[in-house]
Amino acid sequence: MYHHSGCPRPDIAVPRGVWQPLVSAPVYWHQFDVATFNIGREKVYVDETHTLGLYNAPRSIVDAYRLRHKVGPEVANEALRRWLRLGGKPADLMRMSKDFPTARSAVLNALQILS
Repeated sequence: MYHHSGCPRPDIAVPRGVWQPLVSAPVYWHQFDVATFNIGREKVYVDETHTLGLYNAPRSIVDAYRLRHKVGPEVANEALRRWLRLGGKPADLMRMSKDFPTARSAVLNALQILS
């Protein structure tokens, strides 16, 4: 996600209550509910033994709306615009948002305006 400081730091999510490792690099840590942590999370293989978990576009957009008080609504709106231009399906986004009630109405309102 973009942060207003402009500092290029990776955003790393961990399940709430899980140990957060100490790292020397600057990182934005996010603690997500254990019940929703894996929703929209896909494995990307780095090599034969290591994987990264990355959230797919619909989950990232829902998170941008869910966290818009921190990152600003323009970040969420621009992510949604770009995703729609690339062929994103509003039904996929609404399916994803059903698990995130705090973001659902904002996602629906934005979709009504932008699509």
